[in-house]
Amino acid sequence: MRKAMCTVFYVVNDRDLIAIFFQQGQFTSNDAVETAKALFGYSFGLLAYGFIKVMTGFYYAVERTKLPMMASLSSISLVFLGSYILVEDYAQFGLALASSIALSFNATVLFIGAMRYKEHFNWKVIAKGFLAGVGAAVVAYFVQGACK
Repeated sequence: MRKAMCTVFYVVNDRDLIAIFFQQGQFTSNDAVETAKALFGYSFGLLAYGFIKVMTGFYYAVERTKLPMMASLSSISLVFLGSYILVEDYAQFGLALASSIALSFNATVLFIGAMRYKEHFNWKVIAKGFLAGVGAAVVAYFVQGACK
């Protein structure tokens, strides 16, 4: 749930965060914009990263470690491929997006694998977290618009 809120926060406030923390001295406004693009790209992988941390622990607990290892190796290949394709056109945003795509792929594979083992998921809690994230995104969008 916290990762979802952080993701929403980073997506909505990417430029403002970078400007507040780094835009000073020789770090120009153009540097802040370019760094904010990377933060924006990486923010989409934050939720997947948290999910991978939880699911990897689950797989170790049930002593089924082959799928997480294969998913991780596949994700590394996906990062290489995504970087090769995206960096030329999108620079640092492409690199960040390739990493986020690979993390999302890894999380999806682990989730599908867990479903195959018929493990129980509390869908009400998952839906509640998703709706809270969507609600936070809507509120953050309107608050940011009102502040400008």
